[in-house]
Amino acid sequence: MMRLSILSTLLIKTCLASEPSLIQYDPDASERQQETDAVAASIQNELRTHTTYGQTFELNHGPVPYPESLAESMIIQETLLFQSNANPDLGLIYGIAESFNINTVDDYDAMYAALEPVIPIPLTRDFSDEAFARDRLTLKGSRLRAVSWYERLDRRLRASPAYSVCGIRHVGKLKRWNRLFVEDLSFVGEYNDPAAPSKYAPSAKGYFCLARRTGKFMPLAIHLLDTDIIYYPSDSEDDWALAKMALNAASINVQQMDHFIETHMMLEPIRVELLRSVSDKHPVYKLLEHHFTQLFGNTPAGLIGLLSEGTTYDKTWGWGATGTLRFLQEKLPEASFAEGFDYRMNQAGLQYIPVYPYRDYGQMHWHALEKFLSSYLEPYYSSNLDLELDTELQSWASATCSVVKDFPCHFDCADDVVHTLTSLVFRVTVQHHVMNSDGTHHSISFPFSLPSLNHPLPASKGAEIDFMDYVVPRSELGNLLTLTAFFVRRIGPEVAILGTSYDNVDLGSLSLPAVEDHQKILALIEDEIDYREAHESHPFILMKPSRLPYYVWA
Repeated sequence: MMRLSILSTLLIKTCLASEPSLIQYDPDASERQQETDAVAASIQNELRTHTTYGQTFELNHGPVPYPESLAESMIIQETLLFQSNANPDLGLIYGIAESFNINTVDDYDAMYAALEPVIPIPLTRDFSDEAFARDRLTLKGSRLRAVSWYERLDRRLRASPAYSVCGIRHVGKLKRWNRLFVEDLSFVGEYNDPAAPSKYAPSAKGYFCLARRTGKFMPLAIHLLDTDIIYYPSDSEDDWALAKMALNAASINVQQMDHFIETHMMLEPIRVELLRSVSDKHPVYKLLEHHFTQLFGNTPAGLIGLLSEGTTYDKTWGWGATGTLRFLQEKLPEASFAEGFDYRMNQAGLQYIPVYPYRDYGQMHWHALEKFLSSYLEPYYSSNLDLELDTELQSWASATCSVVKDFPCHFDCADDVVHTLTSLVFRVTVQHHVMNSDGTHHSISFPFSLPSLNHPLPASKGAEIDFMDYVVPRSELGNLLTLTAFFVRRIGPEVAILGTSYDNVDLGSLSLPAVEDHQKILALIEDEIDYREAHESHPFILMKPSRLPYYVWA
């Protein structure tokens, strides 16, 4: 209790003090405006498209690399940085994978044992029910929510083993008592690639409950909508394993594109308007450009290296390149900046889950960022009038809200700025690293947690199942392992948030106390996560500050 008390005390949000404004009375305002105007003439937001298989898809607003423009030079520079951070062991990983003769699901054990000295064994290799459920509270679960009390459930769920799994006899009571949750992926099958029907991601709903006595989060049922069969843990071992495998395939496709929208494509136009509106001398510019490093290099690399004809992604993901691009084209206009981590944790009914590592560790980071950013901005805004007169910041808000849904069009008070910056920094550090980066590697593993199924689902329970029919084909084994390993970068002092990130950027002398306090809080978060994960057989350490890069690097 003492550990949590100290951490909670340090995370209390501070109010902005009454200090003379350093922005309102800037004698160099005219020169700053000229510099910003020059930047604005060389980069702008334009609606971008991507073409593959002869089809053109509308995507997000962002920078277009016209010859000799700022956009071109930044995209080239950041693409080179992106490439320089590549995992140096990819060739070795591919060679080890290709050296194994894989005929049964058990043969993958030896392969992963050989890979372990080079790259960590994915967390999803543990396919037990408890680990499968915990994946939704750590690596996956971007579409997890509570089942609302007014939501109609399929009557067949009454046959679920609610008492043996959850300690309550009726699913209706689970719902009323806020103990029933669903990973709703019922739309996934709409985006499969019709040109490659042999691989697919199924439409599915996974139901989970809180066990009454232990409080553990456990899987209760999986409804595969393609065949309209509901599977339960009480079914045969093979039937239940195939259902879990199917839900994993659906989850992986959605999670990766949720990540692409929320931590890449939504942020690009925000950064463009920052460059166009705010001087590089502004404290908000200095902070965000530090964290926005490489952002312009990721999307071109993803579109060319993943969402193009014949890539490993195209061959092994259920949606393939065209299905994924259809999803992005439909969902990008709907993506709301306001519905970030804090909104989701408050609105999806997830507060009822007592132990939820992604939420719990995420909230630690969120509150730490809020406190840090409040202290960082404190010397610059003594009143709301100072903020009102900050034409650069207000211009950024006004311009951005026209290209990003629900981005604030005006900052009324400093808390608005703090909340916006907290969401932005959280997305490119904590959220990105869990949903992508190391999270991609840990989310995908042979044979039961793969981005596609490669054989039709059985029409009924009890059919003979050969899981090797469903896994990604052997010819793509090395390529898929190399692709997921690509996102695992070696984290060292030069890219870690804890201890060194803000030491390597000039945020100004006024930031030093805020930075020092933030580093102390991050050290406490590091210790707290170690303490909580010490008893786990597979510790979830991706959200430790020492494991978090300070920018979107994969």
